[in-house]
Amino acid sequence: RDSSGAVIGLVGVSTDVSALREADEEVRRRDAQLAEAQALSRVGSWEWEVTTGDQRWSEEAYRIIGRDPSMPPPTFEEFLDCVHPEDRRRLADAVATAIGAGSDGVYEIKHRIVRPDGEERTCCCRGRVFFDLDGTPLRMIGAVQDITERKRAEAEREALIEKLDALARTDELTGLLNRRAWDEELSRELARARREGSPLCVAVLDLDGFKAYNDAHGHQAGDELLRSLARSWHDQLRHTDVLARYGGEEFAAAFPAWPLEAALPVVERLRTAVPAGQTCSASLVAWDRSERAVDLVGRADLALYQAKLRGRNRTVTSG
Repeated sequence: RDSSGAVIGLVGVSTDVSALREADEEVRRRDAQLAEAQALSRVGSWEWEVTTGDQRWSEEAYRIIGRDPSMPPPTFEEFLDCVHPEDRRRLADAVATAIGAGSDGVYEIKHRIVRPDGEERTCCCRGRVFFDLDGTPLRMIGAVQDITERKRAEAEREALIEKLDALARTDELTGLLNRRAWDEELSRELARARREGSPLCVAVLDLDGFKAYNDAHGHQAGDELLRSLARSWHDQLRHTDVLARYGGEEFAAAFPAWPLEAALPVVERLRTAVPAGQTCSASLVAWDRSERAVDLVGRADLALYQAKLRGRNRTVTSG
């Protein structure tokens, strides 16, 4: 300006802010990539300034707990309200331990979230605490991962394994234990009897003339006879007894903690309960407290052979 105040010229500075604008765009691009990566991996992140209480949550962290990202970040107490009541104390204790003196400042815990609409999700929370030189907690950062689908898949896998294991141990026709399962159960019962000093008896039961029955009535009728027999025998035994289809029309049973004289009436009841007017031969042997499973069953087979030789439709015992 001149002495009268009139503008006689202008002076200005021009700054190239292209680099700054590009840097801002790069930050936004990276933030968008991070948000997309978190959404794809179902992992949200958060920060907590312990001294001020300020928190920052990523959009995915909001989504996991079912809150609107436009809402203010929840306080720790508000977040605990989102946690399943049965899991709150464990989570609170884990965080308190991480913040406490002498801690390495790290925690990891799996817990359930209850969203506002009532849906339950399973999460894995990880956190790290940063301390000042005096050991005072200053800041926490962490991640929360939605592992609901993984937990569901694990549960389905475990259920499938259990089902396959049950199928591998079950006779398809009768629903009883099969030969493989019988061998396992008998070994287990022998080990228990040896450990506890208790008696153990084994019976083998074989239908008389089953081939002739099949020839006369057909294989479907023979299968139904075996199924009916299995149901009838199973219902007459204790839950501690073991009953299996040994092969064909032959069955095996183990009677834990029973001596010969206690098991014999049961075997006779089974033997005389064969449907369709058919008969059954049986053997019953008592464990001698030293023989192996294969030897015990071998004695039962020999006794069954004797029952067949003596005219069938009878029980032969061996102490």
